[in-house]
Amino acid sequence: MPVEPGCSVILDGEVARMDDSGWIDFEAIMERFKLTKTAKIREATVTKPVHYYVFDVLHYNGIDMRNRPLTERKALLLQILTANAFYSPVLSVDGTGIALFDTIKECHLEGIVAKRKDSVYVSRRSDKWLKIINYEYANVHIAGYR
Repeated sequence: MPVEPGCSVILDGEVARMDDSGWIDFEAIMERFKLTKTAKIREATVTKPVHYYVFDVLHYNGIDMRNRPLTERKALLLQILTANAFYSPVLSVDGTGIALFDTIKECHLEGIVAKRKDSVYVSRRSDKWLKIINYEYANVHIAGYR
């Protein structure tokens, strides 16, 4: 599919806020979402920037892409989206999911989503898309409660 300058596109992704060390900070993004005053929002774009991680292309120039295979949608995403300080495509690996998940665990990250290459886009749980969570556990001792 040829990419046209000034194309119209609808993307699926997630906004994240990084802390000073480069780790995703969920509390910080929630604070950003609470901002309502224009001046505070403008200030936060400099002092508390966010980043949009793009997962998928849903529509391209009026064409519904959701019934196309994931490989086609990912290829289009890489053609139309040039990563910068504000947005970037999410890392996608082929065939090395176990090694990726091991790295995710080592970094104490949330997890990964494994998707079949031929899968169409669905906006609900699917047996073609598996969310693999890096569960972390802690032993806690409760000294008292009210």
